[in-house]
Amino acid sequence: QSAGSVGVEILRCVKMALKVHHGCASFDGPPLKKRRCSKHWWPVIGASFGGSTILDFKNQHATDIKLRDGAVIACHGTFVTRWMLGAETGEVIAGAGAPIDGVNDFRSCVRAAFGPDGELLIADALRDRIVRIRDNAGDVVGGGSISLNLPLHVTVASGQIYATDQRGTSIVKIVGGEKKIVAGGNGTGNGANQFSTTYFVVTEEEEIFICDHIEHRVLKWPAGNASGTVVAGGNGPGARADQLKFPSSIYLGADRSLYVA
Repeated sequence: QSAGSVGVEILRCVKMALKVHHGCASFDGPPLKKRRCSKHWWPVIGASFGGSTILDFKNQHATDIKLRDGAVIACHGTFVTRWMLGAETGEVIAGAGAPIDGVNDFRSCVRAAFGPDGELLIADALRDRIVRIRDNAGDVVGGGSISLNLPLHVTVASGQIYATDQRGTSIVKIVGGEKKIVAGGNGTGNGANQFSTTYFVVTEEEEIFICDHIEHRVLKWPAGNASGTVVAGGNGPGARADQLKFPSSIYLGADRSLYVA
């Protein structure tokens, strides 16, 4: 399965990004003071791929990008594609156009993750479910017995599946056919037990770092706690060193350094 016209648009847009990259400038602002590239390249067009890069193309854009086993995995709303590094075209591996049996119809593939056995997990937000793709077949995690409300993010830590619930105001751990709230569940707000998130990270110790884009902060939520603590931002939106503005993504380094986008 080829990405077809979608792939052509990706190549076109990456060429535009490459032009900006080589010029050390952005289209909308002054020259960049710093820039950093991944070591991986598409040799056909000479464009680099970075973990935070968003590839835009007509009517479909990548809402999530992962690098896995030498390939880029990208979510595009109603389908998911895989692009081997160096390839001129990609393939649809889930959703419209993919040869998948069972559950394979998506309205909004917003995030993807990989399960402990390598299965692909997709947060299909507008259908209120997490879909699992394995062995060319799709099924709903929990067999449809788990009720989720607009799951905007899914991830895996220590072999367990975690997802957002209640429109991003709680995080649940899914075990078998049941879910358990492990953070939040108290609505949105600036309280220590409140947040609104579309992105979070879970450590091996089951600590959760939560990107609260509404309150312009990042929370650290220890396992078993009823509330979290602010570890970045929380002082209103702004550009000061102690402020964030609509943070959308976080990365926790091996030395536990926290990076916020």
